[in-house]
Order: sequence, then structure tokens, then C-alpha cells
Amino acid sequence: MKNKTVDVIDFTEFETIAKKILINRKNHESWLNSIENGIKGERRTRKIIGNEFWILDRDVDINGGDLIIQRKNLKGDILSIDPLELGIIQVKFVQKVITPMEIDVKYLFEWDTTEDSLILLEGFFLLVHFDIEDKEAFYCLTSKEIKKMLENKVISSKKILRDNGDIKKLNVVIHVKKLQEYFGVESHNPQEAITKINEELKELDYTKSVSKRFFVGRRPSLETVQKEYEHEGYTQDLYKSIFNIQQEIYDILFQSADFVLYLKDLLRLHPSEVISVYEKDFAHIKLLGDLKERLNKIELKKLEEYFHTLKTQLDSFEDSRTISYVDGMVQCDSTIEVIISQYEELIKEGKYTVVQIWELIREHEVFESIQPNNPAIISQLADFKKRLYIMIKEELESDFMETAELE
Repeated sequence: MKNKTVDVIDFTEFETIAKKILINRKNHESWLNSIENGIKGERRTRKIIGNEFWILDRDVDINGGDLIIQRKNLKGDILSIDPLELGIIQVKFVQKVITPMEIDVKYLFEWDTTEDSLILLEGFFLLVHFDIEDKEAFYCLTSKEIKKMLENKVISSKKILRDNGDIKKLNVVIHVKKLQEYFGVESHNPQEAITKINEELKELDYTKSVSKRFFVGRRPSLETVQKEYEHEGYTQDLYKSIFNIQQEIYDILFQSADFVLYLKDLLRLHPSEVISVYEKDFAHIKLLGDLKERLNKIELKKLEEYFHTLKTQLDSFEDSRTISYVDGMVQCDSTIEVIISQYEELIKEGKYTVVQIWELIREHEVFESIQPNNPAIISQLADFKKRLYIMIKEELESDFMETAELE
């Protein structure tokens, strides 16, 4: 429920209220606890991992990331062709081991629309800090461990509902007490956490380099296309045409991904794993058979069909844009023709003076906002304005002459 806001009548009332609030002010506000706990947890995390990882700063806290880390390796810099993967660390500090901590599901999982399944987000780490008497303690959890504990009901989850009953959020709930029971130790040690994070990031580097899901990315959707080009003013047909093209490109990429990624994987292997020397000056590629098998799996005929469909989609996209543009110009031209005809009728009927009609034309946005494309309509519009100008001039001169004769 929202707090009610009421204006203070005058300064006397302001003084009275201020006295009551300031005299009864507490030494410590409850809202400070979460801020102080956050600072304390982040400070302890930096102390544990600061010497082993680069800690990167980001002004906006998204993806549940209090800290972004990267393994120290100049060859795998962020700007390099093959950069090392970053890790996201969410930090928690609790004063009691029974205090529940909640993690938003979107920091841990994603929904793969291609496979229609729940996908774990790797590279996410949770560092939970607490105290055992006067001793600092913590647990370091990977997203894999959190998922496993969730499946085994070591930890739980809860849904947060809106007033109308719709689900607003889904959170994973963790207690330090449960972690102590699960791991069988009161706390992890710093080296254990460093090793765990290092191994996870190394595995993620490899996984992303050879993973089909990471290689092909998300499958295109009509909603995504509409959102991306919403400011372009495209018609629904154009949105669908763009979506069809993206879908065909995605199918080509997906169809050839296995073979391309296998080639990429071969580059990482030691020569002894690829080649066996049988005789002097003779080498046999052990993995050649596997390579050919993967090439056959691509189904070149199917790939050719995808390319043919893509060409058709590109052709239809170009045609639809051209037709849409021409239709729009024809509509503009026909609109101007109708307006000119209407104004000429008004002049013939004599219902308005020429000056009044000129004012109506100036108010009519079509002459300001729409430029006809048809040369004949351009000429017709220019001729109409010219005739109207002559008529106004003649009427004004006539009015002047009548006034002069009366004088």
C-alpha cells in the first residue's frame, strides 16, 4: 500500500512535525542494513579474488552482477578476436545462517526457443558471506551447483504474484544453514573458490567456442523484428518479409554449424590427436573420417534448398517494398487530385470567396506534408495554385477599384 502524501499548512506546523521526528530519531535506520551488508559482502569478495582475477566495473547492475571478472591473460583481452569469457558474481551477506536469500531466476536460466527447453546460464557465481562467531566465512556457488541443489530440493523456489494473480517473479531461495548441511563443511576456503571459478570460466571458454547454441544464437521471431524496426514505419507485410529472410538465414547457419564448429575444434587439438605417423614421410589424418561424416550430415541438397528459399524471400522483400512505395505514391497523388477537384467545385459554386478558399487550402496539411511523385500531378498542383493566385489578385484589385469609385 502506498504512503499518503499531505501538504504542510505553514511553517508553524512544519516546526511541530520536525521537532517530533528529530527528537525521536533512531541511531540506526533499518534500511541501512541491506546497504551495509552489500558493501561488506563486496569488500570480502574483492579480498578473496582480487589477486587472481581482473575485476571490471559497470555503472548499471544488470544480470544480477555485483562484480564482473575476467581471468588475467593479456592474450585473451576483451578486444581480441577470441576473448576470454567474463564471469558474473552476485554477492550476498547475511547476519544469520537461517536468513533466506533470493536469486531472480533470470540470472540463472534462459529459455531456448529453438529447443523449447530451459537453459542454464554458465559463468554466474554466487558468493554468500556470513560470520561464524568472529570468523569470516563464505560459500562459492556456481550456477550448475545451484541448479543441482534445486533439483535435489536442497534449496527451494517461490513465485511472487501480482494483485491480479499473475506471476511477477520467480526466485530461488537459499539458506546458509542448508548449504552447511549440503557441503558438510562450515565454509569454503579462498583457494577452493578461486579454483572453482577458474575451472568454470575455462570450461565456458571452450563450450562457447564449439557450442552450436552459442554459434547460431537465438532463432529469429516476428516479435523481435517488429520491435527492432518499430520506428521504420514498415507495414505488417514488410515485417513478415524481414522475418522470413532472417529465418531462412538462420536455417542455413544451423544446418552448417556442426561442420564449421568441428573444424574450429580441430584447430584447438594437439597434432598428435589429429595425425598418426605410420611410416616415414607418411601421415594419416585420424579424424578425416569423422570430418567427412560431419560434412555428409550437412545434407548439401537441403542447404541448397535453404539458399533457394532465401533468394525467393529476398526477391519478394524487394518487390513488396517497391509495390508498397508505389501504392503509397498513387494514394498521395489520388488524394491531391480529389482535393483540387473539391476546391475547384467550391470556386464554381461561389459558396466561399477566393480568399476563404485560399485559407482552407493553407490549413489543409496535404499540400505541406505530401509531395506527389507523378509529374502530371505535380504540374496539375502547380497550375491549380497559379490559377488560384491569379483569381485572388483579380478579386483584390476589383475590391480596390470599387472602394476607389465610392470615394
